[in-house]
Amino acid sequence: MSTFREVVYMIMDQNKLSSDDSFMEPSHIVFMLSKIRAYFLKEKYSKQKSQVAPSNFQTIKLCLQPVNDALGCESAAILRSDKKVPNLLLLNNYEGLVQVTPKIGAPIVVSYVNYNRFMSVGHDKWQRNTVYASIGPDSYLYIKSNNPDILNLSFIMMSAVFEDIDLANELVSDDDCDENCDPMDNNFPLEEGLITPVITMVAQQVYQDAIKPADEINNAADDMSNIHNYVSRITKEKYK
Repeated sequence: MSTFREVVYMIMDQNKLSSDDSFMEPSHIVFMLSKIRAYFLKEKYSKQKSQVAPSNFQTIKLCLQPVNDALGCESAAILRSDKKVPNLLLLNNYEGLVQVTPKIGAPIVVSYVNYNRFMSVGHDKWQRNTVYASIGPDSYLYIKSNNPDILNLSFIMMSAVFEDIDLANELVSDDDCDENCDPMDNNFPLEEGLITPVITMVAQQVYQDAIKPADEINNAADDMSNIHNYVSRITKEKYK
């Protein structure tokens, strides 16, 4: 898979923006990539109801902390993430395609449910030890269960198709990487078949931004276009 850095520099190279004095910051290109990636994924998976490719997912690490009975679940142990979850992308009429996995000794199965259902699950005798997860209205991830062992969870891994890939990228955790790793070296979360059209569209937008009309002296004229025309004209005359 391509990394964030590789995708950004492919766009910059197409527009000759790799110099040190480039006006276009990589962070702005990542922002545009995030929006156009979301557009292409929605277009593809709204037309064909197929399984979403794993390469579109990002896995983030969320630290957990116990919370008081803020959800009205008197008998359940409740944990909440210390950071808000980035926005999820609606695909196939299902938000996020979320998978939540704790990494502790014995594997625990976590069921991700809609927040409206989250408030009512776990009360009957067959579900008392089931662990449930959901994103609340405040954008934090909540974990609850009648099994008090979940209070031993210090963090959890969450895999999803995020809309805000730039925000999610800041929360991606790599076990083989120290704290000094650059998020730009993480994998860009998009299936290979869509990489080229996304890069092409973003590159076109960057190019348009680079040559957009500029009325520098407030005379209702595109002064920069006059400069471009002048340079183009003298270049042609030189070759003639």
